[in-house]
Amino acid sequence: MGGGAERGAELCKTAWHEVIPTSLDGQYFVGRSRPTPNDQAAFQDAMLDARRQVVQYIGSMVRETRTQHSQNLDAVLTDDATVSTAAQGLVQLVKDRCQKSEPVDGPTVRYKVQALTFLPNAEIGKAAAALAKSLEQAGKLSSADANALRDSGDHLKPAGGR
Repeated sequence: MGGGAERGAELCKTAWHEVIPTSLDGQYFVGRSRPTPNDQAAFQDAMLDARRQVVQYIGSMVRETRTQHSQNLDAVLTDDATVSTAAQGLVQLVKDRCQKSEPVDGPTVRYKVQALTFLPNAEIGKAAAALAKSLEQAGKLSSADANALRDSGDHLKPAGGR
């Protein structure tokens, strides 16, 4: 199952926001926004949520593949503020495929967006390196832990050996 334009157009016609699609080529994530005053802000919030999910996904793969891993890395990847910081480093790698916007009932007009995003398997190592760089620059990981995360990223395989 490729991620080509035809597949993408068909994919967006499905109920992707209810059942997350699967692919042998990578991992899909559905980011969900909080209610916001406009679609653009809601879209940005949904994309941040999707990137946070990618951080958690990479963190879980690192924990599964490493026999020894830093307790500091575990703590960092469970802190919401740190995960949000790290997610900013993934902007170039996590791409949106589809989005769904809906108004939210209330005294003022607000919107929620759901965004289907995709991380290709071929980009997992780059994502781990971007994550390591972002966390190191934010002072959340030591150089040794950041290097360990980068090294792990070169060997990460998606769940199920995909």
